[in-house]
Parts: sequence; C-alpha cells; structure tokens
Amino acid sequence: MKDSWFAKFVEYIFSIFFPKRCVVCGKYGQLVCFECASKIELIKTSVCQGCGKISPEGKYCGNCRRNNGFVIDGVLVSARYDNLETKKIIAAFKYDGITELCIVLSTIMYERIKAIKLPKETLIIPVPLHKKRLKTRGFNQSYLLAQQLSMKLVLPLLGGIVRKKETHQQVGLDRSHRIRNMEDAFVCKNQLSLIGKTILLIDDVVTTGATLNACAKALKGAGAKKVIALVVAKN
Repeated sequence: MKDSWFAKFVEYIFSIFFPKRCVVCGKYGQLVCFECASKIELIKTSVCQGCGKISPEGKYCGNCRRNNGFVIDGVLVSARYDNLETKKIIAAFKYDGITELCIVLSTIMYERIKAIKLPKETLIIPVPLHKKRLKTRGFNQSYLLAQQLSMKLVLPLLGGIVRKKETHQQVGLDRSHRIRNMEDAFVCKNQLSLIGKTILLIDDVVTTGATLNACAKALKGAGAKKVIALVVAKN
C-alpha cells in the first residue's frame, strides 16, 4: 500500500515538472491526444501481403506461396503506415524509447485481432532482437507489444524464438537481400511447448515479410501447427 502511494506521488511530481506531450502534435496532456488518436486509420480488410488480393486472416495466396517461398500462414496489419499519426507514434515508441506507447499501439492491434477466432491453444510470441541490439536499444518493442496483447486477449506469452545471428539492418534492403539476410537467423527454444500450437507472432512493422517468414519457418520446424503474424502497420 505504501509503495503504491509512493509510486503515485512520484508520478504526480513528474507530471508537474515533466508534463506529457502528444508525440504527434505536441499538445500537453497525453502521449497521444484524442484528436490525433481519432485520425489513425485502422485496417479492417484482410489481404494477401504478397499481391494485395482480399484473403481471410491475411493468408498468403497459393501463387505468392509458390513464388516467394512463404511458410507463414498469414499477416494481419492493424493500421495504415502512410498515416502521419501512426508513423509518428511508431517512431516515438521504437526510436525515441517512449515505451508507454506500447499501450496505444497494442490497443490498435487488439482492435484488428479481436474479431478473429483463435484456437484455445494459441500462444503469443514476439519477434526477438539479437542480444547486442537489445543491449543498445534497451528494450524489444515487439516483446512490449506482445505483453500487452497477452493481457488483452488472455493468451499465454512465450519467448519461443531466439535470434541466433546478428543480422544487418533491414532498412534499405530490397526483398531478395532481406530474405538472404534473415536466412537461419532464428532458432526455437521450449520446443515441446510449440508442438501442435497456433502461434500469434507479434512485430511492430512488416515490409516484405522476410523476418516474419524466417520466424515462422523456425516455429513450424519446432512443431507449431499454424503461424499468423499481427503487426501495427506495413511499410
């Protein structure tokens, strides 16, 4: 009780000397003000992320699977990345280290996934960072999002994947180089926990799907039955 009171007191003091500002418009009050939050463009239609055709649960169509080697079952995108508000919130969360924004972003993701009927044996797993990058950044943005979604969906959170090699930054690479960069980048632990399970794979942004597909390959190699990714946005 005392600790709770002290925490609230510290929060009150900080609110006086370091008041929160909206990361989008700069208005004092909240990290994301109501006006900016209302401008976020949510996505409700599921499409194949390879060709853009409408597809349930964001499943990759047969043609994209054959031509691109996808083993991941589908990708659900929650909001438009070309929306100014969404882009600024993601940047502030990921690069400025405003980790509280995981609550805002996970709520956007929850709105996308809540209507999907997931099996009872579904596990939530975040895309991991290599330990060197984790040390540099100080946190794994995907893990923070996965924590929030685990509570919202009442599904178990499992650290089922380890990044076994330090890959180059994906930013600026074309699709073929992204795929090559991610080859054999991940390995699964807790393999017995994965057998026959549906995995909800969590990340912040998808571009070509190379990272998500590499994770799905490792998860299915360890016995997972199905892997669906849920992301905030597609770049």
